[in-house]
Amino acid sequence: MLEDAARELGDPCLGLRVGLATHPRDIGPLGFVLLNSPTVGAAVDNLVRYLGFHQTGAEVTAKEDRGCWRLAYRVLHPGASEFYQDAECTIGTLGAGMTHIGA
Repeated sequence: MLEDAARELGDPCLGLRVGLATHPRDIGPLGFVLLNSPTVGAAVDNLVRYLGFHQTGAEVTAKEDRGCWRLAYRVLHPGASEFYQDAECTIGTLGAGMTHIGA
């Protein structure tokens, strides 16, 4: 749906814009878990652990190195390159959502 909308609107950043405007409470139980994580590190751990319950067609991995986190999101579909807007939306949602952890 996002791919079609982005093409129709001529907005290659639509997925990112939607993601940045999404509050964690809007994504259901996973958002509740993330919002109730005591730290950003715990939220990242919970995201990696529970994303499969929220979305079965993707995975997220996280690595911490000297206090810096690297998140990687991957769509698990043979035509994954077709889901650019989905990936951008997810990354935007995660980035915006991290600002609410511990707030």
